[in-house]
Amino acid sequence: MKRFWIIITISAITALASCSKDDPKESTNISTGVRFIVEDSEGNDLLNPHNPGHINTSAIRTYYLDGQGNTQAVYLPNTEGPYGCAVGGPPLTNSINYGTILENSYVLGVTLYGTLHGSARDGDTSTSYIKWPEEVTDILECTYRAGQNYLILSEVLVNGEVFWKESNENHNERPFFKIVIDPDGHRTISVIYPYAGL
Repeated sequence: MKRFWIIITISAITALASCSKDDPKESTNISTGVRFIVEDSEGNDLLNPHNPGHINTSAIRTYYLDGQGNTQAVYLPNTEGPYGCAVGGPPLTNSINYGTILENSYVLGVTLYGTLHGSARDGDTSTSYIKWPEEVTDILECTYRAGQNYLILSEVLVNGEVFWKESNENHNERPFFKIVIDPDGHRTISVIYPYAGL
């Protein structure tokens, strides 16, 4: 699953990068991926293909809004996540210890495709869409801080609501988003911080 982390725009390699909020110049820092865990109301992992009622993750599609205001489908051939997203299963080892909160979880990483063109500037916002198999679409609006050697998330809106905003207290804690789906199909989205306390 090495390429899983490449698909989500190298976000995992810099989530705990040793740079300050005001002057992140000591290392290259690219953190533009968004990650989800999905559970039912009883806490069962719906991204785990071995669990009853799991989501067919191969049917998830992502889209982005281009510079002309047109919606474009994401397609990245010859990768493990050709439609702009990929699922990584436990244990999520990579170069970062995700903590016990994710030690048994499957994680959906989503590429914010509009940032891959290398043209994102400080304060720019990208709009991405995740279309789930149950015909539900989530809209991600992400704002970035950018400089000579860094491009990182500074704010994330999900379906028009601010879910995470960088601050002095949390700037090294890249958020994960947790979706809980109840038996009636109603969805609740919250933010978790698997890095907290590490």
